[in-house]
Amino acid sequence: MKKYVFKILTLNEWKQFKENKIFKGSKLDLISGFIHLSSKEQLEETLNIHYLNENNLVIVKLMAYFLKKNLKWERSRNNQLFPHLFDVLNFRYVSNFLFLNMHKFRNYSYLDIS
Repeated sequence: MKKYVFKILTLNEWKQFKENKIFKGSKLDLISGFIHLSSKEQLEETLNIHYLNENNLVIVKLMAYFLKKNLKWERSRNNQLFPHLFDVLNFRYVSNFLFLNMHKFRNYSYLDIS
């Protein structure tokens, strides 16, 4: 199991998450029945596929250890294993976060969230 997993949020989702301390999921998450997460290696491709039309995003780094009870790695895009959270996301599991402007990100293929 990876030490960290990541959630990509819109700026509005981030503001609600910070205020409520709980994130129930995006529209896609709610339809899917789980919160879509990514490994660090999957972030760039996920951003380019699903978030090209978003300008301001927040990448949230989460401690996988605390999610493990409800975290499942399931096959998805390109037969890769993706982390899916079958629970709400609690703010106390946030290890770090990064504000990302997609216009700037498109010009660089480097993403650092330590």
